[in-house]
Amino acid sequence: MKKMNKIYFFVILAVLAMFIGCTIPTSYVHTYKRVKYAELDSYLEKITEGRVHYINVTGVTAADLKGDAVAGNCSPLGEKIKNASSKLVGIKIPKKIKGLTSMEACFLGCENVVDLANIPKGVTDISHCFEDDVVLRELPPMPKSIENMDSCFSGCVGLIKGQAIPKNVKNLKSCFANCYSLKSVKFNCPIPGDATLYQYIFEECNSLKEKTIKVQAGDLAKCQEELTLQLMFAFNPGSSKYASQVEAAKTYFTVK
Repeated sequence: MKKMNKIYFFVILAVLAMFIGCTIPTSYVHTYKRVKYAELDSYLEKITEGRVHYINVTGVTAADLKGDAVAGNCSPLGEKIKNASSKLVGIKIPKKIKGLTSMEACFLGCENVVDLANIPKGVTDISHCFEDDVVLRELPPMPKSIENMDSCFSGCVGLIKGQAIPKNVKNLKSCFANCYSLKSVKFNCPIPGDATLYQYIFEECNSLKEKTIKVQAGDLAKCQEELTLQLMFAFNPGSSKYASQVEAAKTYFTVK
């Protein structure tokens, strides 16, 4: 039921966008309004619905960007944005923030963040960062420092494509689970040796097609055998087409 609610939300949002002239863009070239973090609540309260507002949030600290996935809590920044859930926003934060290494659950459950212009340098953990953000369309540019992407984009039903996965990523568990619209992804990192670190990575990603997942040459055979199993969650084992669907899924992988 939760999955279906997300789908309905996204479809309704798209229909509303057609009627009110609001488009959800897929580019990171925008004009951002500078807003101090301390004044963000007031700014979000004043802006109108029906269009995307691009906000350059200044004065943000490391503590403002870290949530708690176990407790189901987004970050303090995410909480401010979630409280303005009827307002679509694109967010930009400083390229470097002192002491920031984790953006765990930063926007967890925020269903109105269209995009994030950047992830600051030095961040290693973006697990659950955008989980259940149904209007996110593209992955933001990611620094090479990132290592943990556990459930990062899980439930982002509108996610279509994104930046390459950084080479140092070690945990991809459920990273793209339930990303029904995902059409392509590129891995600059090797696929983890421990299967639990990529379990459910492509669960229900039924928009992927032939040669849409780019991997390193040394990982191709492994992906075709093991990651294909993750794609199988999108198929019905009772269907007469199941065997052919599994074989077709192996062709989704190609060398980047």
